[in-house]
This record gives sequence, C-alpha cells and structure tokens, in this order.
Amino acid sequence: MDASGSLPDATATLPDDLLGAVIGLAGQEAGPSTTLVCKRWHRLFWEEGSAWRRVRLDCDSLVFSPATRLASLAKLSLHGEVGTATAASLVQCPNLTELTLSGCAQHMLGMLHALPVLPRLQSLTVKPYIELSASRPSLAAVQRQLDRFPALLSWELSNMWFWNSGSGIKFGNVALGEINHRKSGPKGAQNVDLLLERYPGQPLALWALLDALLPDGSRLDRLSLYNFELSAADLQPCPALEQLSVLRLGNCTCSTCLPAALGPLLGKATGLTELDLSRPYMLAQQQLWRWLGAIPPSLAQLRGLRKLALHAQHLTELPEGSMWPGLEALDLSANDLGPGLPPALVSATALTSLLLHRNAKLALTEADVAGVLAGMPRLRVLDLRRTAGLSPEALDHLRSSLPLIELWL
Repeated sequence: MDASGSLPDATATLPDDLLGAVIGLAGQEAGPSTTLVCKRWHRLFWEEGSAWRRVRLDCDSLVFSPATRLASLAKLSLHGEVGTATAASLVQCPNLTELTLSGCAQHMLGMLHALPVLPRLQSLTVKPYIELSASRPSLAAVQRQLDRFPALLSWELSNMWFWNSGSGIKFGNVALGEINHRKSGPKGAQNVDLLLERYPGQPLALWALLDALLPDGSRLDRLSLYNFELSAADLQPCPALEQLSVLRLGNCTCSTCLPAALGPLLGKATGLTELDLSRPYMLAQQQLWRWLGAIPPSLAQLRGLRKLALHAQHLTELPEGSMWPGLEALDLSANDLGPGLPPALVSATALTSLLLHRNAKLALTEADVAGVLAGMPRLRVLDLRRTAGLSPEALDHLRSSLPLIELWL
C-alpha cells in the first residue's frame, strides 16, 4: 500500500508484450471490457493480435475497430443490428471463418442480405429476436442468400418463422426454432438438425415439411418437434426419418395409439442414438396426451441407443431387449414403476444416469441394489425424489458399491 492508502498496480511492472498476452486470454466475452481499465490496457487490447483471433463485439464497436485488427479476425460474434456501416467493416475481415450474429430485430432475410460476401467464411450462425411480423421469407430466398458464401460449410439459423418453402407448400404458423446445416467438405456429406415448433393453424403433413426444409442430397441427423399434432401417417418410415440419429417429440399429440404409430418408424430408424418421448408432467396428469403405456418391441431392439427419455408415459414394466446394454442415460421419471426395479435393468450395465423420480410406488430394497444397481459401475447420478425411497440397508449397500454416486432423495 502506498502513501495515499491505495494498493499499487501489480501490472504496472509487466512489459507490454507480457501484459498484452494476458489480456489476449480474456476471451471473446471479457476481452473488450479490458479496454475500460486504463489507457494502457485500452492500447494493448487493440495491439494484441491474440486477442483478435476470436472476439465478441456489438456492431457499433466493430465500426470503430482499427482496420489492421479487422484483417486478423478469424472468429467474430456480433451483437446488434447489421447496418450499412457494420457491413462495410465486415468487408475488411477477409480472414473471417466463423461469424455469429445475435440480438437484432431484423428479419432473417434482411440480415442475410446485409452481409457482404466473405470469401473464407465456413461457419455462420444467425440468432435474431423472434420474428413476429407478417413479412416471412421463403426458404428458397434464404438459401439464395447463403449460397453467396463460397466456402460456407455449416450454418445455423434460429427463431425464424417461415410462410412457405418456395415450392408452393404453405405451413401456416410453424416456427423454425433452429436449423443447423453442416457439410464435411465442399463436396462432402450434408447433415441437418431441425428444431420445429408448431402453433395453431391449418393442418400440415410432416413429410411435406421435411421434404421442403431439407436441401437436396442432405441427411436429417437430428429432429426435434414441439407442439405438433402427429398422425400415424406422419410417423410412417420415410427416407428422411429412417436416417435419424436423434429424435425428440415434445408436447406432441398423436391421433392414434402411440406404440402402434411409433413401432414401424423405430423398426426402420436403426441408427437412433437418442430418443426423447417425454411429456410435461402436469399435462400428463390431466390426460391431455396419449401415452405409450408399454415400450414398443421395435424400441427395445435398438442396439445403438445411448440416451432414452420416457418421462410420464404410464409405464408399469420394462421389456427385455438388446437396447439396455448400450444405454448411458435413462429417464423413467413420472411413471408407475414399482415396488422394485424392473428386472430388465439388470442388463443396463453402461448407465451413468438413471432418473426415477415421481414413481410413487417405487421402494428400493437391498436386493434391488445388489441385483441391479451394483452391476452399473459407471452410474454417477440416481434420482429417487418423490418415490417411496430406499431402506437404510439398501442405502448403505449403495454407498459401498458405488461410492462416487450422486444420490437425489
């Protein structure tokens, strides 16, 4: 402490090159904030090359950034409206390979149109505020804007409402929560992830929607559907659905028996690694949704499945099957299992997470621990909240068998 009573500046003795390297470690979130510390830090931030390989800025800050630093930018995250001045600054970023745009109220097509052609751009992420205006672009128009970037390998668009596909098919109120498209190379395989949310509107055919959204020659890798009214025809096997690795159906209703509708699809989608058929607990209690009641035989035979969520599906037992040995995460919460663990779980030896909360009849005994849980050496999370619990003997056995387990009671 000096004579004035204040602490000395420990960084004052550091040479510029060393302090500049430290500032460069602040990352894209905190890096620009270091310019507010003092004039020296402000100068070093703008001079330090490592700080400018990846940075997060608002659009106004980009406009006032030195051209010498813009030329070294490789990864940039921009927040705010993309206007004429911002676009002019981006022209000075010839080495930009990754660009993220967020926090603006522009509609998707206007934002993409404002961007200059970036010759080395390989990854583009656009996350505007949710577009609620009547001006909804066609997917064909959006694709034309993306085609302007010659090196683009992957792109992700979020919070986009679209009116039609460009092929004459109208979908009403469908929100494109997220579309992630990536290629393994300029002529490599194309994989697509879709997150779609449906709002009240005219009926639609899921197969027609997927056909319009997927680029030619692409593979639908992950599909998440929310608030959709599905029919048995929607869930019939088709080329797009048969190649899925991840399928999530949230808040979806089905006009027919759900196991019967899902059975044919699961029999064909043998590459699934993650399946989520969870239902909201409160709505499930009101019986507003059809439930599984029993696991379809085709599901029990999915050997490649790693994650399975069957929350609130009125399950009372589990079938034997070849899917259990490969499972790593299993959610069986809010079902009707009990009083003991289902015998089929004996085969689930690779589990790391097992969620059983809200199975009110479930009361684990020492036999359950010795015969089932002790055979899961990788188990790290066990959720038994709002069950009948487990006996003191079972708890002692569990702690000794799996000392690293995180137990929720």
